[in-house]
Amino acid sequence: MRVDVKWGREKLEGVEVDLSQPPLVFKTQLYTLTDVPPENQRVMVKGKMVKDDCWGPVKLKDGQTVLMMGSVDADRARIAPPKEKVVFVEDLPEDQQDLDNMGQYGAGLTNMGNTCYMNSTLQCLYSVPELRTGLTAFREAPGAGGINPGRQLALAAGQLFGELDASSTPVVPMRFLMTLRSMFPRFAEVGEGGAYKQQDAEECMSQVMQTFRGVLKVGEGVNRSDLIDTLFGFRLVTKLKCAESEEEIVVPNRDMEIILKCNIPVDPPVNHLHEGLEQAMKADREQMSEKLGRNVLFQGSFQLAELPPYAMVQVVRFFYKTGANVKAKILKKVSYPLNLDLFNFCTEALQEQLKGPRARVQEERNKAAGGAPGEPKKEPGDASTSDAKMEEAKVEETKREAVDAPEGGDTDTPMAEAAGPSAPSSNHAVRATEQNANGMTGTYELQAVVTHKGRSADSGHYETWVKKHDGQWVEFDDDTLTMRKEEDITKLNGGGDWHMAILLVYKAQRAPEN
Repeated sequence: MRVDVKWGREKLEGVEVDLSQPPLVFKTQLYTLTDVPPENQRVMVKGKMVKDDCWGPVKLKDGQTVLMMGSVDADRARIAPPKEKVVFVEDLPEDQQDLDNMGQYGAGLTNMGNTCYMNSTLQCLYSVPELRTGLTAFREAPGAGGINPGRQLALAAGQLFGELDASSTPVVPMRFLMTLRSMFPRFAEVGEGGAYKQQDAEECMSQVMQTFRGVLKVGEGVNRSDLIDTLFGFRLVTKLKCAESEEEIVVPNRDMEIILKCNIPVDPPVNHLHEGLEQAMKADREQMSEKLGRNVLFQGSFQLAELPPYAMVQVVRFFYKTGANVKAKILKKVSYPLNLDLFNFCTEALQEQLKGPRARVQEERNKAAGGAPGEPKKEPGDASTSDAKMEEAKVEETKREAVDAPEGGDTDTPMAEAAGPSAPSSNHAVRATEQNANGMTGTYELQAVVTHKGRSADSGHYETWVKKHDGQWVEFDDDTLTMRKEEDITKLNGGGDWHMAILLVYKAQRAPEN
């Protein structure tokens, strides 16, 4: 249920309450919203004081107003840490001495008790410079009424990313964690013994991205748009064809997709990322045929009409096993490229936009390789124009080999279907024509990987692997950083009990300007 909390002159609207949890959890939520620590709070419902350990005689109703009294603890106020004077490394405590110079690659995050799912999500988002800048620069709107939980999460992330920018030692993400749990009580679930439960990093990523989607903006006036959509948003269309009536329909999807999916069904077998993307892009459906006057089967697929600067792909390894009442995991090996080519998933119109930049890239490669003038000309959309397309030739060879069957099935639906046709926004056409001008080629380079080790989504361990500015890969295991080789990254493709990729972030490769 949700209640309104009156605190002095402020009113916190729609604060979620879970009566199955002790009142201290509710007071901790209020702490994240007001900075009043639980020990300073006096919470009353119709004159009855709310205790920390049990609700007792207090009976709450949905939409009820709760009174809170208490002041912010000066020692806990949100103030910027003071600048410290420079000290020599040998004078620092041993745990603060960055003797291996890993500080140049960032800082880790302290595990607060089964919070590796959140730490890996945050390190993945932190690897995107534009998002990092947008969050650290985010401020509460002047004169904003009440307290918006979504904006509080963005503020907490901005503060945390600022601390990561300034630190070479592990940072404690307390404020972000408490705000996340207050917004989504699922992440505050407690198991036996009173310890917080492990959670799903994919679900955490989805909730955080959707929250940021509503509050982070970029641009001004009519050009003002959503930062998450600008960085990660794919504009899709659904292409439908009926074999019986020979009708063809193209339906623009209402919303952008910010995470593509790689499904891993049992049949047909999926061994490579692009095969899983094809399965997730299927959109077969029954609908009315204008020619035949009845419902018939239309074979359909989603196609990409616009490409973003970053492509986030979810490898759907978790599924709900009804009989065992558990969220199980598909362990089979699914390889993914270091360079992903999405050209064949694009609409014909977008492919035309991409051919020019792709030709320039191929021309530069030919020059670098000392290609002879008499070489056969390569078409911009040909598989030979990118490393990712060369990977497809290897795929066909691998398909002929015997492949072990997957250890589970995927019950997740492929990408959510459109609620109905809608005209693209005014920015749609502008953005589509800018694909060529911006040098978009349809190819992407792997930048970050979130992995899971274990047999269940709600257990095991999550980590993030990030490619840094100098090309060095770094493994972020909570507060521990380890340098890794590129070959280590390609081994995160499953097939055993080792870490395997569940989220992939690719950065667009652009063609040189004319």
